Amino acid sequence: HCKKLAPTWEKLADKAAQHGSSVKIAEGDCTSTAKDACGQYKVTGYPKLMLFFADGDGIAAASYSGGRTLNDMWAWMRKVEADPATYRDKTQSGKADKKKDIRRGPGSKQGGGDDPGEPGAVTKITDKSQLEAMVKEGPVFAKFYAPWCG
Repeated sequence: HCKKLAPTWEKLADKAAQHGSSVKIAEGDCTSTAKDACGQYKVTGYPKLMLFFADGDGIAAASYSGGRTLNDMWAWMRKVEADPATYRDKTQSGKADKKKDIRRGPGSKQGGGDDPGEPGAVTKITDKSQLEAMVKEGPVFAKFYAPWCG
């Protein structure tokens, strides 16, 4: 499922950029760089799609369980973007650790990818604090995966 979703996920990033969406499209490998974020948000199956947004001093998440088509994900993303509190997961909220030094890795700026300024590129989640920093700048629709996921 993970590899099959990859081209659609890239198209979603392109569409978000073309339409000027405030939502960044990101992805994280739960077996390496995004392991801490996956643990924080109880990611146990792959791919796991979640939209993160600022919620007071912390971060809230809305899990996506709809269709895997571009149109299905786009429509849901736009609904959550318009009214995130309605979709918030009741059990998944994390507080940003203000004492921790926020490290920025490759692709941590809006757009992401190899060229951080490239519109429509999927941003790679390098660790939990980088995800938290991105969410402070605006909503993030993230795909969590494992490389072995087919």
